[in-house]
Amino acid sequence: MNFDDYQKFAREDAVHPLVWLYTECELPFSDPSYAPLRNVRWIYCVLGFAGELGELHYAVEHSNQDEIVSECGDVLWYICAVLDTRAVPFSSVVWQAQRMGYGDKLYRSDLRDIGLRAAELAKKTLRDQNGTMSVDMWKDLFARAVGSVGFELERIDKTLTDALQGNLRKLRERKTKMRAAELRGGK
Repeated sequence: MNFDDYQKFAREDAVHPLVWLYTECELPFSDPSYAPLRNVRWIYCVLGFAGELGELHYAVEHSNQDEIVSECGDVLWYICAVLDTRAVPFSSVVWQAQRMGYGDKLYRSDLRDIGLRAAELAKKTLRDQNGTMSVDMWKDLFARAVGSVGFELERIDKTLTDALQGNLRKLRERKTKMRAAELRGGK
């Protein structure tokens, strides 16, 4: 599985309505009248990204290896979801992280710092740019996050692929449970 395949699978296995609602629809996102719909999904995903960074930081602080892998997968999923709102391939962010050396100790960003910068960048995007995302600024922030995630995974002898595959399993299990509940009438 390559990184863009993961992005596609993650989109297909999304279980939150705000994430998949506008992915399933054939909306002309280039039409300015659809910007609010795209921004609802984008805002949800950015908030999820920042929240998952906090959960990952907590798992790292408490040296819980299973949680570290799980939370790394969640962080990467939200990166894919945000990038999806602007049709940016996940592989381009992973490549940028590798090219810039963001996973190296010298360049590793603090997870909390990345989350705070995401919130600040989201606020500025909504306030100053009327929701128009500067793809380059976000790609750099996400590349730093991917580098930090990769660094934390290396510390416990895991890889990005381990986190991505674990996350897909979790998403598919959750989706299966939701479908089974729907068939039982929501019970």
